[in-house]
Amino acid sequence: MERRTKRKTQVFFNKISDSHKNAKDQKTTVSKDLEEMSQKIRYLQLCRSHIEMLQTELASINPTFLFSLSAGVGEAPLRLKPQCDNPLLQFQTFREPQTGCEIQVVQAGTVEGLISYLFASTALSFGYVHQFFFAFRYFVSPVSLMDFLTSRFAAISRSKARETNLQRLQRRVVDLLHFWVEGFYPVDFEDNEDLINSLQFFLEEQDIASFSEEGKKLQELLGLCMEGSSRDLLTSGIVGENVHVYKQNGSTKKWDTLKTVTNKGTRKDPACMKSGFSVCLEKRRNSHHMEEVYFPKTARRTDAFTLADYTSQCVAEQLTLIEQGIFQMTHPVHYLNSKALGVSVALTMSGARTPSIMRLNNMEEAAAPSGNSLFVSEISDDPAIQRMIDHSRDISHWVAAEIVSCSSSKSQVAVLSKFLHAAQLCKEMRNYATCLAITDGLENIIIKQLPAWKNLPTKSYAVMEDLKSVRMFLKNDAMSLMKHADSHLYPTIPSALLFLLHVQQQEIGSFKLANDMVKWSKIRSIAQTVDQIRIFKDQMYGFEADYEMQDTLMQRVREFSSQDIQSIAAQHDTNYHKMPSGGGGITAAFRKMKGKFQSK
Repeated sequence: MERRTKRKTQVFFNKISDSHKNAKDQKTTVSKDLEEMSQKIRYLQLCRSHIEMLQTELASINPTFLFSLSAGVGEAPLRLKPQCDNPLLQFQTFREPQTGCEIQVVQAGTVEGLISYLFASTALSFGYVHQFFFAFRYFVSPVSLMDFLTSRFAAISRSKARETNLQRLQRRVVDLLHFWVEGFYPVDFEDNEDLINSLQFFLEEQDIASFSEEGKKLQELLGLCMEGSSRDLLTSGIVGENVHVYKQNGSTKKWDTLKTVTNKGTRKDPACMKSGFSVCLEKRRNSHHMEEVYFPKTARRTDAFTLADYTSQCVAEQLTLIEQGIFQMTHPVHYLNSKALGVSVALTMSGARTPSIMRLNNMEEAAAPSGNSLFVSEISDDPAIQRMIDHSRDISHWVAAEIVSCSSSKSQVAVLSKFLHAAQLCKEMRNYATCLAITDGLENIIIKQLPAWKNLPTKSYAVMEDLKSVRMFLKNDAMSLMKHADSHLYPTIPSALLFLLHVQQQEIGSFKLANDMVKWSKIRSIAQTVDQIRIFKDQMYGFEADYEMQDTLMQRVREFSSQDIQSIAAQHDTNYHKMPSGGGGITAAFRKMKGKFQSK
């Protein structure tokens, strides 16, 4: 009901926004009402989630039955026996600061013990289920996990006893499989035919579709995923609810949860474009192929392209939408075990992309041995994260190339100022990936030595120092982006490389204790870190896309990607400090020395 009221109010807001009449006060009032409705909807969603969690806990089993659940079943029916001491799990007691109650948290356990804890009544409220499916690949293969779940369901089916706990276990198995397929199909199932066959055999043998309504949904879900709809299931279910627009009006800067892209037209804000392109292309068809996310099918002429045609706000928005298109294709699991894929600290070293350095990097990559995988079994590889890293490096190179390709000192100062302002806007929009990419381009050794820096206003140096501090802020802590108040409510794009290095730091060391138990405390910390990716992906930027400008920008980036910055800089005198004429220089010094010797 609240969503229906908000949609009606939003339609009314769009009408008064499209009208040319001066209704500034009315728009402000309606905008405040929309914000209050959004906050109320978020509160109601939290209440509903809490109630659903309580219902799930009531439909779970007591932890004292977990040991008998962990035991091998074979062909015998499953029988649950209570046992207080579980040798397969180790717990640590904490005192909750708000209520003062003592709670037990899993610290370590065997593989069977950790899987069985998925059925505990406290598993969902403590976040164990989500953390387990993010990180179970460190200690068990997907095939073994599937075998554990399906064998317990089959063992209960063979049991003649119709105990309440046994029925709860069967329903939990179906729920866990649904959660696994819905959120992790591209990771575990897409390229694993044996796992898909095992799940299909289980669904047919146990007739899951007739077991319950949830079982029927699971079978339909698997069919959709096998048809190629798995990526759509990773996005938020409510379209437009988590879309945000960053507004900048004079000195006031704020986030607005109103989705302004609901209009069917392609009307553009005149403040966003000064000249140049004035007509926006129709929205590109939806595609799940990485190459079609932002790369144009046909080449475009960019020789007439100039950044002066667009404001810094417009450049920052379109670069953010391009970055968001790549970021939305990533999966949190693919941020794990990145060292085995060749991601290392060496990728953070900035420098000019000269032909010699590029050849050296290619030789090192070819000669470098592949790292040892931390996963028990290999998972399907996803190029999206590598695409994010490559895209950031391309943006950095493009920024440097655009600056040194300016033919006059005045235009070079304007381009420098535009990139500084665009990077600052990306930071305020919480698009840290593009912000750091632009900053890397500005910190290029050739760019740092340009004479144009002397002509910039003093506040530009303060902006540059602020951008440098962003990198240190992101390097300090893996959870730094979640420390701000309500940071989980706004769209965020982290720097993929720095985030991967944080995860690698947590992955250092053994994952097992001396007694061969898995260190769940370590795995939980890693899972909580990568869970930020899921939270960030739930919130979307609502800027209106200018696909013509995006395609032109990306074409420009690709054209400069193969060019040497030094070669481009050598074509323009504005990139070099001019030697003083007349009485200055070495020639004048020799004349003075000659005059002194002659006088003597």
